[in-house]
Amino acid sequence: MDELNRHTKILIAILIDSLFFLFSIWLSLSLFSTEPQKINYLFLYISSILFLIAIPVFWTSRLYKYIFKYFTLDGLYELFKAVFIYSIIILIIILLLDKKLFSINFFIMHSLLFIIMASSVRILFNYFYSNYTSIANVRAVMVYGAGMAGRQIAAALQFNNLFLVKGFFDDDSKLQGLRIAGWKIYNPKRIVKIVIDKGITDIIIAIPSLSNLERQKILKSLEKIDVNVKTLPSLNKIISGEMSITDLLEINITDLLSRDMIDPIDNLLKMAVASKVIVITGAGGSIGSEVCRQLLNYNPRKLILLDISESSLYKIDYELKHLLENKKNIEIISIIGSVCDYDRMSDVFNSFKPDTIYHAAAYKHVTLVENNCIEGVNNNIFGTINIANVAKEHNVRNFIFVSTDKAVRPTNIMGATKRVCEMYLQAINNKLKNVERYNTKFSIVRFGNVLGSSGSVIPLFKKQIELGGPITLTHKDVERYFMTIPEAAQLVIQSSNLAKGGEVFVLGMGNRVKIYDLAIKMINLLGLKVKDKDNPNGDIGIEYIGLRPGEKMYEELLINNNSEPTIHPKIIKGNEEFISFDMLEKEIKILKKYVIDNNIIKVISHLEHIVLGYSASKNIVDISFVARKNK
Repeated sequence: MDELNRHTKILIAILIDSLFFLFSIWLSLSLFSTEPQKINYLFLYISSILFLIAIPVFWTSRLYKYIFKYFTLDGLYELFKAVFIYSIIILIIILLLDKKLFSINFFIMHSLLFIIMASSVRILFNYFYSNYTSIANVRAVMVYGAGMAGRQIAAALQFNNLFLVKGFFDDDSKLQGLRIAGWKIYNPKRIVKIVIDKGITDIIIAIPSLSNLERQKILKSLEKIDVNVKTLPSLNKIISGEMSITDLLEINITDLLSRDMIDPIDNLLKMAVASKVIVITGAGGSIGSEVCRQLLNYNPRKLILLDISESSLYKIDYELKHLLENKKNIEIISIIGSVCDYDRMSDVFNSFKPDTIYHAAAYKHVTLVENNCIEGVNNNIFGTINIANVAKEHNVRNFIFVSTDKAVRPTNIMGATKRVCEMYLQAINNKLKNVERYNTKFSIVRFGNVLGSSGSVIPLFKKQIELGGPITLTHKDVERYFMTIPEAAQLVIQSSNLAKGGEVFVLGMGNRVKIYDLAIKMINLLGLKVKDKDNPNGDIGIEYIGLRPGEKMYEELLINNNSEPTIHPKIIKGNEEFISFDMLEKEIKILKKYVIDNNIIKVISHLEHIVLGYSASKNIVDISFVARKNK
């Protein structure tokens, strides 16, 4: 019936009501007529009169705005109201015209019979549609959580052709066995049996108050069940139109991490941002763009978005200006330029006189940088030195460098370049801290993998699952730290208000997570099974491709264990050794010469000399090296 258009459905409803209407007249006449031989005559006479009144009344009421499969108490109310209006009109006709036409008892019986029949067919249709229909592509859903959020999501799904609600799960024993709007509440301990018996395809977790650890317990219990697990979108987002009910999200992978989200200290954010002019380099990247979004919430005076990529810069510029419709006091200026261009950067700083710079611009994809060593060194190291010197000359108050856990005992070019930058910023801060004409505080923020960033494994795994697999893993025992992009951005901003100069701030990221475990959970929570030797008929295989050049088995956040807490419970300050500025400057000048000469062997060798513990991969291939070799 879903494929019929609305007018056809209304016509069918009118025809069904007409049959019930006529039948109720005939049955009432049979019960109350004193002249049985005249029933047929009376039926034709009376029904023609009543029919001419009833159908226009029903039509002009809201009765036919309620399609049978969506019939609710509101629809029942409209049915009663329509019959009541019809009854009043008929009673007036009886009183004014012909009291002998039919008795009051007949009329009451006729009206009651019609209400019973018309409402019954609607309720039965709604019941069978909700519980027994098998519509193509419809998804059978159980809602986990029978609280307010669960009830609201079930009610919303009731009017969506993509989903068919079959009931609730709830841990509250007082609710188990009861019903909400006809849907039964089940004990989650029976989840496997109910999923099989009812053919459930999706379970929606609808308990907004859950902590992450509580949510993990539920997710753990669902891992082995062949269903999709989804999480409830914010009801505020649904109401505002930002997200529709059909945008039920696949389970957010952050729910699988062994820690709760890190809440910011609001005052630290306000003090770091309010009324300030702020430059964000790499503003179009994963971290840079989220830093921009977070900054916007705390009323900076100006945001200077700087990126070498026109398309990335355009996207974040458009997004921020759209968000700024009600904040006319914040100015956003987007500038295309490279941090390696000293004159361009100097012009920008001279024009806008920033208070703070968040330096997120970098080449960060390990494999790409391994294969483009010269460009990686030039952009990451000399771009950072450039922008640091510009900040120094223009007395920018705070310079925050976004670093990575790959800078700790690096095994790849990207990590080595980031470590050189850390050392340089610590050294220059130490050299200038007692020089009165310079006021810039240089500090570093170091963290691990960021979920959802362009380099994260999560989008890669998701894409591989969508394509039917296999998921590619470098090694079964590889471990990584994970953090969400908003968490990382908020902690970067808060660190700037904690900075005294020269610190290496490390963000608390909980325990390392095995990438293999992450892959397995993603497969299971999408309602699929791992395909391996124990289960050759599974859905998604896992293929091991070996560690890539420069890749570690696990990452670290501190070079040594010498750290101290800050006022933020999730930000610690690492006390790490660095060489003097004068010594480091000499080494960097030599490195610069090798970069200009395009001498990849010397560049790598000198990086190994500068960065303690760095040993370059034997598989590094740089296009400039290949080109020279082929001459």
